[in-house]
Amino acid sequence: MDVLRFMVGEFPALVRDRWVYQSYDPTERLDSKVVIVTGSNCGIGYETAKALYRLGARVILACRSRERGEKAVETMMEECKTSSEAIKPEVPEGPVGEVEFMELDLASFKSIRRFAEEFLSLNIPLNILINNAGVGGFPGKTEDNFEVTFGVNHLGHYLLTRLLLKKLDESAPSRIVNVASEGHYYPKAIDLDSFTKGFSGLDLIACYCQSKLANVLFTRELAKRLEGHQINVYAPHPGGVASEIWREYPAIVMNLLKRFMLDNQQGASCSLYCATSAETADDTGKYYEFCKLKEPNPAALDDDAALRLWDKSAEWTGLEKDIWA
Repeated sequence: MDVLRFMVGEFPALVRDRWVYQSYDPTERLDSKVVIVTGSNCGIGYETAKALYRLGARVILACRSRERGEKAVETMMEECKTSSEAIKPEVPEGPVGEVEFMELDLASFKSIRRFAEEFLSLNIPLNILINNAGVGGFPGKTEDNFEVTFGVNHLGHYLLTRLLLKKLDESAPSRIVNVASEGHYYPKAIDLDSFTKGFSGLDLIACYCQSKLANVLFTRELAKRLEGHQINVYAPHPGGVASEIWREYPAIVMNLLKRFMLDNQQGASCSLYCATSAETADDTGKYYEFCKLKEPNPAALDDDAALRLWDKSAEWTGLEKDIWA
């Protein structure tokens, strides 16, 4: 019932999103660019990956399920058979790129390390990393005994990003997109002690919001540490989207709310804006809503909190605190 009350309370925000939403369609070809999109077998991630693939990029669908990932590859290729079908008139014509599946379970440090090793063994560039995968707050622990929402939404992406940073640096100018949420406005401060606990009821929502605050703090701290390198980092909010992230929520409520939510293609707009737009080329460490810069939660501007999160994340994932170690 706590979750039901929360979702009903979010109804006005979902309706608002439909009015303030801003569409963005990439207008530059991405031939020879290599992109990784996590959680891209469905939802926002799929639409993000498809938009980049149809512009000529080589896109890696980094997903947990081999069956669903390989099916997504087939579907994407079918939907984008020709540029005339796949690309809107204002986008320069050209062939689609390449798309392939690589297995990645963000709830497993072992899987993340294996994915990074396999990708690096391909000896190809990495121009854009989109940390899109996420869970909406439900009970459980990761393989490494962290609360699953935090483990997937922040910690898994922290480890993945750190393991791929040198390749991103070699491929510069490059971009990292950490898909965040307006949910990061709810916490008054990051609570690092909470992420090895178990949660239930409304606490699950609180944990989700904590993980999204972690996304914005991570984005700011990473941007600071990358100063002098041509790697830009962004934290976009996709809006209230009727995506798979809500799959664990009560169907009776979600079936009603989804009628008022953005669709997945609309939800991909802000990620695409951050990943490709010339307007964001000089920005880094910033939070965006509907393709516009927005001041984040004051808790996300706490430099000490960002440093504590960085150091603790390094400890938990078995990495050095030094970004290039």
